[in-house]
Amino acid sequence: MENIRLLPLRVQETVLLPIKRSDIDGVAIRIRPDEFVFLACCIIEMLILQLPMDVIDGSPVPRVIFTGRPHTFHAFLICLMLSCYGAVCSIYLHHIKPKVARCYGAISVAAMGAASLVFLWASAWACFHWATSALFIGP
Repeated sequence: MENIRLLPLRVQETVLLPIKRSDIDGVAIRIRPDEFVFLACCIIEMLILQLPMDVIDGSPVPRVIFTGRPHTFHAFLICLMLSCYGAVCSIYLHHIKPKVARCYGAISVAAMGAASLVFLWASAWACFHWATSALFIGP
């Protein structure tokens, strides 16, 4: 039999939520902004799937806030997907290329801010529409 020489294998473990022991009594969990954005995107996307939908021009639009505004809903989804994409890339590249990971992290935070602005704008429009329709109900 031949002698087989095994080379040492170096594995670098990537941890999604690094835990730092602060003291003996408790444990503090540190979450980076890109991890928070990724978790928030996943939760928001799962909540969107649970909303009742209307089909407008062949695409589903939630009835709650984006009623009759499919383009606003699509802008919200694009910002949310860009934010999730930037967060995933930042998490993946955190140990490999830290400078590139910071750029992707900034993109994810900016896209999450844009998604929040689109959501607030749609909410303000829906509240205004609801208030004006409630005021002008007559006999």
